[in-house]
Amino acid sequence: MVTITIYVEGGRLDGDQSAETISNNALFREGFHRLFSQVLDEESFSLVIQPIGSVTRARNYLRRATNSRDPALVLIDLDGPPSVRQERLSRFQGLDTSLIFFMIQEMEAWIISQTETIEAYAKSRWLLRKHPGEKLEEDQLLACRDPQEIEKPSEKLNNLFRKYFRAVRQRGGERSEKLRNYSKTKDGPVLIGMLNLTHLMEDFGDAAGLVKKVQAFQLQHLER
Repeated sequence: MVTITIYVEGGRLDGDQSAETISNNALFREGFHRLFSQVLDEESFSLVIQPIGSVTRARNYLRRATNSRDPALVLIDLDGPPSVRQERLSRFQGLDTSLIFFMIQEMEAWIISQTETIEAYAKSRWLLRKHPGEKLEEDQLLACRDPQEIEKPSEKLNNLFRKYFRAVRQRGGERSEKLRNYSKTKDGPVLIGMLNLTHLMEDFGDAAGLVKKVQAFQLQHLER
């Protein structure tokens, strides 16, 4: 059985072996694996999600993917709108750029494109919903805007969390509410795993391209 690896920007690879880091990296792998498994059938191959930490390591991992005997791809943040994609690809000259795909802007652009998932996640975490009469997709940060064109979506997602959700604590007979910030390491991977991949593929060309590339690898293996 062939192994197909997707190297994904995120997680921590700085030698930190604390229990928290190990747990966060496991969440990261699990979230992306759950997402891609919605469409990819693993009966004939094994899908491995490998966090690579900072985007500065992307070139090294693309070189590894280019020279690997087993199929491998790289998925990183674009840190910009779709219009800068070709310029970003030019930074990887000499390597197989057909193996690299981008999360337009940041990973969080995928998340804010499906506000129903944010609502479902908040309910699963027993967060108190503020302004229940207001829909997330109608907030001024998102309304009538293409998620691919929203700069720094991680900041926008944090603003949404702080505006619409509260963590509730009950101590003794007293109840308190606390502002709930978005955590890229704790909330992000779980939210990613809850997204609808079919809808992502419709909204983000690179998401569709990555899935099609994995399916092509799978077909090549079956034809051998």
